[in-house]
Amino acid sequence: MFRPSSMRKAMLQGNIINSPFSAVKTASFNLKKSVSRKSFITLLNEVIAIDSSDIPNEVVNEISEAFDIALDPRNKSDLPFFYSKISVCPTWTKFYSLLHRGKLHSAFELYESNTLMNNIIERHEEQLLFKKDTPGFLRLFKKACKVKEVSREILVKFIQTCIAIKDDDSLANFFENYILYTGPEELVKHEALHIDDKLMESIIDFFAEVKQVKPYSKCVGYYIKRLARNPKNVYKIEKISTKSKLTKFYIYAEKLGPLTVIENGMLNRFRILENSKIGFKQLEPFIQQLSTELQKQDITIDQLFSLIDQMNGLNTRPSKFAYTKALNPDIQMGRVLKFIINKTENKPDAEIVKTYNDIMEKYNNSAYTHMKDHIPKKLTKNQTASNIPPNFKYNAFSFEIVLRALRNMTEIENTGSLEETNKKLNHIAELSAQIFTTMIKKHNLKPSASCFQDLYEIFDSTDELKKQLPMIKAIESHYYPVVSGIRY
Repeated sequence: MFRPSSMRKAMLQGNIINSPFSAVKTASFNLKKSVSRKSFITLLNEVIAIDSSDIPNEVVNEISEAFDIALDPRNKSDLPFFYSKISVCPTWTKFYSLLHRGKLHSAFELYESNTLMNNIIERHEEQLLFKKDTPGFLRLFKKACKVKEVSREILVKFIQTCIAIKDDDSLANFFENYILYTGPEELVKHEALHIDDKLMESIIDFFAEVKQVKPYSKCVGYYIKRLARNPKNVYKIEKISTKSKLTKFYIYAEKLGPLTVIENGMLNRFRILENSKIGFKQLEPFIQQLSTELQKQDITIDQLFSLIDQMNGLNTRPSKFAYTKALNPDIQMGRVLKFIINKTENKPDAEIVKTYNDIMEKYNNSAYTHMKDHIPKKLTKNQTASNIPPNFKYNAFSFEIVLRALRNMTEIENTGSLEETNKKLNHIAELSAQIFTTMIKKHNLKPSASCFQDLYEIFDSTDELKKQLPMIKAIESHYYPVVSGIRY
């Protein structure tokens, strides 16, 4: 039997200390094998004799098969001493990794063969990716091998597999631990892989698709910092930044609802209205959601004016899980999840609760004190009102968004009688007229051409309202005069 005592005896034959590897050959593993199958020792000796960095695939396959035989309990191999240690390693890859690192060097030392190690590890990783087992791949990547021992091709394939099967958890885990160091200043600690721009943009688009704002924010921030090293990337950075704001805003809007993201100041803090690159085309899905929500309520002019104030950053409710750009992405998502949990009438989704608890556990850890920075303080109504500047200038786009939402409401199918439908349309027209009048008279804002187009469509909805169209046309000609058939 192959025990420590027999090992020492073999190594001390004739009082001459032989090499550990010779001792292993002397002791012999006595693997049960057929005539056509080479022993593990013979295979390993052949590999050592190869003076080349390229290990033939058939050799790697034979070694793996030899391990399979050695670890098969049906075979009576002479390895009782090692079996207790092997039993905790469910795969031959982990066992080989254990030997390779010298964890069993007290028994014998295995020849250091990084090339062989890499081939075996990568072969097993390829098998895991072929099976779409991305969590298993990540576990092997963390425990069974060093980062430098995994090729770029394998890691790229892992990322592509995560995207293909929509495993956002494994991809986010890999990115945060091996690409971006999560610390007080979010500095890159060690990059296991240089991700080219095309793949980086695929990762960003993937997290946007699955609506995971935390890894999405981290990936975008990392990508922008990397692009900023080259002064020629100014336009690209601006484009990515604008797209990122819209994407995160839409993720929050879908999770919280359009009214909530206006009330808690998100729309204002994302600087959506101030961005010249963002118009009706980019905000049309959000405005449609807003129209649907308003359609469910008996809206009043005061409610609409309140929404306009909040779009401009006035009278928002920062204590209601408000968004702030400086807030840590983890904590921001935690506040959003808490809102969803509190809002859910029945038992909230278990995955949402688990994610929230994980974030709060990290939040309460002293090692992550930086996560508590920049949390908005609760303001009273008096404090909020006192923050309004005396000569505050409203953004015309906020009025136009409300008008577009009202116009969309005229297109939503009404299930009531014709009389009820006309009553609702007249109410919408009345609200839009008050919004428009306040916009041009009280705040002295110039309406856009699309603003008049919305008014035309609202007042064109019933025969009664069509009588007001000439007046709207007269107001439009004041702002956009027509000379010789040309509009100025």
